[in-house]
Amino acid sequence: MNTIDSTRQRFLNQFDRWQQQASVSFGALQDLRMAARAQLEVENFPGLKNEDWKYTSLKPFLNESFQFTLGVQAAKDRLEDRYQIFENGYRIVFINGRFQSQLSKLKNLPAGLTIQTLSQISTGQRNQFQQTLTAIGRTANDIFSHLATAFLNDGVFIHLTRGVKPEQPIQLLYLSQSNPDPYFTAPRNVILLDGDAEATVVEHFQGEAGALYHSNPLTQILLNENAHLDHYKLGLESSRAFHVGRTIVNQGRDSILRNWSLTFGGRLVRNEIDVLLD
Repeated sequence: MNTIDSTRQRFLNQFDRWQQQASVSFGALQDLRMAARAQLEVENFPGLKNEDWKYTSLKPFLNESFQFTLGVQAAKDRLEDRYQIFENGYRIVFINGRFQSQLSKLKNLPAGLTIQTLSQISTGQRNQFQQTLTAIGRTANDIFSHLATAFLNDGVFIHLTRGVKPEQPIQLLYLSQSNPDPYFTAPRNVILLDGDAEATVVEHFQGEAGALYHSNPLTQILLNENAHLDHYKLGLESSRAFHVGRTIVNQGRDSILRNWSLTFGGRLVRNEIDVLLD
């Protein structure tokens, strides 16, 4: 068995073990996971002969034995003392893939703004979230997107109803700490802006010095008519980290997306963006 096949089989084995203990398995999410697993059976990790990847060698990634993790509980220290984060704004924090309620700042949200983890989505929001999730899923022939969906466990659902314009930015903070074994996380972010809504969202990925891990985020953005989104992606990953992320956007009529990606760390970093002018 070659390195590519052994890496794929290792992820499939981990998926099967994880599914025996998965706690979030409602409706369409489980269907999406199983469909993604089926794709992992047939998709290969791209090599240099793949036109889209001919300048990106995955050999260092394939040589690591990343293990899926559901995270660790963090100490109740001041994030401001250890990480570069915003003093102001709304903040939702994950450490090694696990939501940290005590470190997040989600109080006093304005009416019409919803910020929830996937595991906290209410029954009233669930149908809308699932419809959004499946409506903007162009991930064919992308094994990293299938990997992210197969291990879809948690992340953020942001919804702004019509005309809502929060004055403060929304920061999604994904922190990676050192771990005895190499690990990977697969956060899913879904951002939905109804007509005439406006927001600033920052995806912030940062790792402790020397930590070895793989971040595999997938962000889906749906902008309805005349919605405006300023979207930033900030990468301050460990020098040993791997980061392969994808942003998929559907834009309605007269909507505006302003997108910036800033990368200052990581051993291998790749940010894909796919925009459909709908």
